[in-house]
Amino acid sequence: MRIYALISFVAANIIATLSTQAIGRKDLTTDEKKQYEEAMTYASKTNNRAAVAILKELYDKHQDNIDIAYNLGLCYINMSGNPDSALYYLQKVYQVDKDSRWNESKGDLMLALARAYQMCGKPEEALPYYDEIEKHDKKKEFEDVVKFEREVCANALTLKSIPVKLSLCSVGESVNSAWNDYRPILSVNEDTMYFTSRRPKKDADKKVRFDDGQYEEGVYRAVRMGNKWDCNEWGNVEQIQNLIVDGKKAGQETVTSISGDGTEMYLCHDGDIYVSKLVDGKWQPAERLSEPINTALDEQNAFISADGQQLFFSSNAPGGYGGRDIYRSRRLPNGKWGEPLNLGPAINSADDEDSPVYHTYSNVLYFSSNGRNTMGGYDIFYSPEGEGGVFEGAKNIGFPINSPDDDMYFYPSMDKDRAFYASIRWNNGHTASYDIYEVEYEQPAQNTMALLSAPVEAEDITKVIIFTYDKEDGENVGMCRPNTRTHRFLEIVEAGKDYDILAVYKNDTIRTTVSTKKSDCYFNTHSPLDLDPLAFAEKIANDQVEASNRLVASNEGHLGFGNGAGNTETDEVAENEIGSISKPGEVVPKVSDEEEKKDEDDEETESEWKQWITDDSHPYTVQIMSLRKTLSKKLLKKLDADKVAEYRYHDGWFVYSYGAFSTYQEAREAQDEIRKTTPYKDAFSRRGQQYKKFVNRTLRDVLR
Repeated sequence: MRIYALISFVAANIIATLSTQAIGRKDLTTDEKKQYEEAMTYASKTNNRAAVAILKELYDKHQDNIDIAYNLGLCYINMSGNPDSALYYLQKVYQVDKDSRWNESKGDLMLALARAYQMCGKPEEALPYYDEIEKHDKKKEFEDVVKFEREVCANALTLKSIPVKLSLCSVGESVNSAWNDYRPILSVNEDTMYFTSRRPKKDADKKVRFDDGQYEEGVYRAVRMGNKWDCNEWGNVEQIQNLIVDGKKAGQETVTSISGDGTEMYLCHDGDIYVSKLVDGKWQPAERLSEPINTALDEQNAFISADGQQLFFSSNAPGGYGGRDIYRSRRLPNGKWGEPLNLGPAINSADDEDSPVYHTYSNVLYFSSNGRNTMGGYDIFYSPEGEGGVFEGAKNIGFPINSPDDDMYFYPSMDKDRAFYASIRWNNGHTASYDIYEVEYEQPAQNTMALLSAPVEAEDITKVIIFTYDKEDGENVGMCRPNTRTHRFLEIVEAGKDYDILAVYKNDTIRTTVSTKKSDCYFNTHSPLDLDPLAFAEKIANDQVEASNRLVASNEGHLGFGNGAGNTETDEVAENEIGSISKPGEVVPKVSDEEEKKDEDDEETESEWKQWITDDSHPYTVQIMSLRKTLSKKLLKKLDADKVAEYRYHDGWFVYSYGAFSTYQEAREAQDEIRKTTPYKDAFSRRGQQYKKFVNRTLRDVLR
């Protein structure tokens, strides 16, 4: 929770001095003075909850003591969530002091009163106090803070005049406690929520608290119960223990992200970023990320994109724009993280930016900032990613999502029709703390995403890799592993399109195609589109291992698929086949020993094939085969040798493509004709440019 600059100023100049100045009309007893000093000590350590408990007890006995009333008001502002209580006590002090001459203490009181009105959602009633301060502040001691708070009031009035149409509700008492509950992270199908809480841990000494009166951070998991889409139907909350082991003892841990396939959990601890792996359904002790992600500085709130290729986090690294900035690192071909880059002034301000979340399916970054046009404290902002990976100017997400207090950790659903986030907001009868809320838009920003799901059966589920491709243009739209707890494959795709799916496991591959409709979007159905099980056999000849590896290595852009919607096939590879993996029951010509020997005799140092056949105006081609040795033109079956190109991969494979086409549709038509009329039954279309990525490396290098 952030202490506002205004309140820090008041706390430094008022709370400390009032503890030694007698302002009240009645003297306190010796024991009461000790209680008062204890309350001031708690307040100085930001444990306002404990300070309020003592001060309220004293106030009940000394209601004419404006010293106690004033500090009660300040503590209620600093602890947030109870601005009406702050307003009550501060107004009592002001009624006594309003006719007195102007002095610095009176200016502090007016600042506190104005802030209390703002936190109660009444910025228009705060403005007269700022007018009064400006009128009397001849020394300009309050100039900067008044200017800032005036801007906050103006922002609040503007945003409240154009509210976002939505429903907003607490996720319920099973998740939200009397302590801080925040950083909600949802599984793809939204039936599981991970979150961080400052409640007492099961394995912790309940007497040990931090200076602010709360317990150490812990990670918890909650499961949807009852009506799946009621926002407060959450239950079965359990603590996930020992994620961060510092030495021999578990410590504070904050969950910040879950990978798209649900197998990695990102956490922050003591200014560093960690990742935990899901093994046999259990989260393992997390490992600290190495440089260049973690440094001697403070890195926090890492978010992994759904495709696993981008990592966003906040840092106070020098050379930024001020305070905490948001950085992005991209995954390198070797699987490691590249040098983090500052996202620039479109995102980062002179103050603090934090809690980044990147919505992969719409290329929008969400984050919180206290240095932009906020309503007060941290507000949530969003920024679409433009061409070249440059983010556009950030925009306030609006009221009532944002409030006069802190709003952070915004986590949109995949279809952006819902979102979850943490907020400190005025809620009568509720203890002041972060709570988690669910947002449901009346006018969803997007409702076109569908969720594909299938059970996966394999002896070692961790070695299964599943690729999803857009059937129309051949683009890779997803690569993931099945969840090791649920043993299910989950992938988010755009509804209304057809997709090819390839599952690879050791020496085996499974192919299937699926057609989706606009009506299959998750916003409409709130359920995944279930596919047939991806079940792998275990006993296949060793030569198939090599063929499966060849398939993965040579097809980053688009791997060959059989025809027919809903058709699932298991590929079995015959020894010495020409072409890539064929469909069951189809015979591919083999190279005879005599032909192979003759081919070796005729082999030249320089390849007799073209090295490239595609260009900018004809970017598409059809891959027809991949072999461990170069193919002689004498063995080419039924195709024009002058239209074939050879690509040599560093791992020893030779890949061959046929023709150059201006559109993907033309390439698909050629692909279908080749499958019908030649032995190359697994020919498939792809961009010629994609071969460049694999002439010097293979997909196995990327995944290693």
